[in-house]
Parts: sequence; C-alpha cells; structure tokens
Amino acid sequence: SRAAESLHLPGKGRLEVGFDGDFVLFDPDETRTVDEARLPSTSKWSAYHGWSLAGFPRTVVRRGAVVFADGEVCTDSGGRASAGGRASAGGRALVLAKTRPVDNGAGSPG
Repeated sequence: SRAAESLHLPGKGRLEVGFDGDFVLFDPDETRTVDEARLPSTSKWSAYHGWSLAGFPRTVVRRGAVVFADGEVCTDSGGRASAGGRASAGGRALVLAKTRPVDNGAGSPG
C-alpha cells in the first residue's frame, strides 16, 4: 500500500508471500454505542462513552492469523517492534485513550 511504502515499513502493505498478511474486514454500516466498561483498557474511561459510532471491524487478521472476530479479541496482544522501533498494535481493533485537561499555567485547564 502507499501508506506502508511511504512509511518505509518492510513486510507490510501487500497480501503476498513474504509479507505479514495483515488486514481488516470492515462493516461501514454497523453502529455501536461506546460502553467504557467494555473497553480493552485498564482505565475503563472514555470521553466517547455513550456515543453511537458507525463502522466496526468484523474480522482482523494479523500475520495471517485471526486475532479479532465476532466482536471478541481471539488472542493475546503479541505485538512486535516495527522498523521504526515502536511496538505495533497487537490484536486490538479499537483503542480509545483516556484524555486529561491541559494546565495552561493560569491554574485552570484549557
């Protein structure tokens, strides 16, 4: 793919022998409501709690193995370092991060 090429990610971006074989089967019409209690995060908090979002992955395949199907993670994380030295996302189809206000130095967030 252009993204893999532009980011110089060897072994990514194609479904060919010698490449990782990562892809997502995505349903753009499925809607779900974010429930912070069901997030795959230790914080169990989300600014998106209660929001209805469109689009959801049906199946995620990483290195040729199914890691997410039928709404459930099917494996341990198993990420590994990429060429840039950062760990690749391992088995998580969606991660919503906890945010916090920024102190602007005036004693109040913002």
